[in-house]
Amino acid sequence: MFNKFNLIVKYVFYILTSSFIFVACNTSGQKKEADNIPIISDTIVQVTPDEGESDEEYAAFYEKYFKNFSYDSIKLFQNTTYSDLEDSRKWFHIMDTILGLFKTGNSYSLKKCWIEKVNVFENPCGGYDLIEPTLNTKENPLFLFRGLKHYNHSPVIDTIPAGLKLWTGQRKDFVFNDVSYQLRAEGIVLHKGNEGTEMYYEDIKDYKLYLTSGDKTQCIVEMKKFNNTMTELLWIGDLDGDGKPDFIVSSPDWYEDYRMLLLLSSYAEGDGLVKLVSITVDSFAC
Repeated sequence: MFNKFNLIVKYVFYILTSSFIFVACNTSGQKKEADNIPIISDTIVQVTPDEGESDEEYAAFYEKYFKNFSYDSIKLFQNTTYSDLEDSRKWFHIMDTILGLFKTGNSYSLKKCWIEKVNVFENPCGGYDLIEPTLNTKENPLFLFRGLKHYNHSPVIDTIPAGLKLWTGQRKDFVFNDVSYQLRAEGIVLHKGNEGTEMYYEDIKDYKLYLTSGDKTQCIVEMKKFNNTMTELLWIGDLDGDGKPDFIVSSPDWYEDYRMLLLLSSYAEGDGLVKLVSITVDSFAC
């Protein structure tokens, strides 16, 4: 009787163990197979093969659009700290008359000012020292300019609130001096972030920002990729006094970089609406 009971227990144990091993192996096999399948959540809009472009092509693009650049001696910069490099030292010539864009209440205006001295600081992260201008005005300008030969002495109207980011597929219509304009963004969205969060970014490649007015359309900003950054329209208004909108844009491709663009309408060529006249780049990586 005892032997018979032991036999039954062993039989039941064998069945349960076999079933467990079968389920475990089967589950393991499913997991292994699933590991080879990309996980696509509802936050991913479009996934494309990373065909990309050659290193040489991207290097050429980077060399052209991610270096300090000045057209017709026009330069955009800010009253802030920069790396002590040859380019930035050129912007900070003491006692040279420059222009500052100031905000008073809800209006903006350009006023002459100059740099009284240049402060030099040790970089806590090592590397190059840091420099910062001290202006002759107590007011802090939003932006500083060199080389603006024609500018609007009257109050400058800001047509779009600062901090405008146009994600892929978005557009913004506005009217400036009774003329209609449209901003439109295109690009390939690889991944969307968590909407509603303070630090929301989309993983985008081949981003382009278009400006349209009447029968004219122009790509005014192009980005191959972003790294926790995004193109941002900081300010739109008439800086050069021609009655048409000019643009100040922030568009770095790395979250520890600084890259400012100035586009002026009075320098537009052919069917263009604006011309890129200044690129200011720096890095605050630590």
